[in-house]
Amino acid sequence: MKKRLSLLFICIISIGSANASLIFHNDRSIFNGASGLTGVNDDFEAIGVAPGGVLTIADSFIGAGFSASSSGGGGMVALGSGVIGNPTTVIGSNFFSEYAIFTFLPSIEAIGVDLFSNISGDTFNINIFASSGALLGNTNVSGIGGAGTFFGVITDIGTIGRIELTGGSGELVDNITFGNVTAGSIPEPITLWLLGSGLIGLIGMRKKSSTVSIKSA
Repeated sequence: MKKRLSLLFICIISIGSANASLIFHNDRSIFNGASGLTGVNDDFEAIGVAPGGVLTIADSFIGAGFSASSSGGGGMVALGSGVIGNPTTVIGSNFFSEYAIFTFLPSIEAIGVDLFSNISGDTFNINIFASSGALLGNTNVSGIGGAGTFFGVITDIGTIGRIELTGGSGELVDNITFGNVTAGSIPEPITLWLLGSGLIGLIGMRKKSSTVSIKSA
């Protein structure tokens, strides 16, 4: 009995350790299911830039629960729908030589955004930081053009304080969703796999124990 309980404890620890990482998503519906977040915190339509228009906005741009700023203080920009093929308003740093920083107050556990750039095939380099300033991790997202692509990240190793988006042809975002992971969200596949493996191991040990007892009788 003690041996079986020890194995179960090891399985539980393994689940926590294996899942103690940044989990990236490229599909908004799957991200929403995994995080429990729904809706969009800001679609930037309230900025009021006209379709096809370009508007310099405040640096930092203050949203509900976040701020967006340029890395060098050169200002932020909003592009109206259609400027680079974007269907709705997007924002980013005003100069290609700078990058966009999104800071969250309070810190969060999950964020999802639609990413846009001026050139198809461009790559976003995304750095994710804790509220303490420590780097939690980073990733690259390729193939971004006017049509945009979704990026989401969930953490269970603390909270996210800010993200930095760098690229070669301007980094623009839309439809930002963020917050804390809610109870009852869909478990990550690795968690389900480890849990299943643990249960199978327990069943196997139980059968082995029963067989040994029969032979000893």
